[in-house]
Amino acid sequence: CDDCENAAAIRAKREALLAQKEREDEEARRNRERLEDQAELERRRIEERKQRVLDEQRRSIDEHRQYTQIEKERLRIEQEREDRALREANNYTDDDAQRKRERDRQYNEDVKRQIEERRIQLQRIREEESRETTQSLALPEYDQERRRLRDLQKQQLLEYLDKQIYEKKEQQRTIKEQEDEDARRNV
Repeated sequence: CDDCENAAAIRAKREALLAQKEREDEEARRNRERLEDQAELERRRIEERKQRVLDEQRRSIDEHRQYTQIEKERLRIEQEREDRALREANNYTDDDAQRKRERDRQYNEDVKRQIEERRIQLQRIREEESRETTQSLALPEYDQERRRLRDLQKQQLLEYLDKQIYEKKEQQRTIKEQEDEDARRNV
């Protein structure tokens, strides 16, 4: 009968459409899960990079803190040594002591200022690193090149500041030796 054949054809067509819709729904579900997995993976990578930047900043701050403590202790020991040597000198006057205290105070302030400038410059570099890390997440080769250049900049800055501190210390030492020599000649 024609009606039976038509009904069977319609039923077969409906079943084929339902099967196709189920396949499409399944494919859409798999795609959605895959995209969610990719988004989660990317979020983890971003979090890991942020954590690395934070760890690097903490490490840098700790290193600076240690450097500052060592430098302060070294300055204190050097000051004590110089004071003891000056007390032992027989021809040491109150004016000489006042000049020495003023010179030492100025020297210590200069060293502290240089250390603070170094800390500020390192902090700026770290902030730039952090900012660039978040900006360049999609471009790892750009990020590596920027990091390499920044590390080179940091190293050059540290070497420059170390040289400046050394030269300032040498200058202070020369002035001190000249003043001590002048004080000995005046006695």
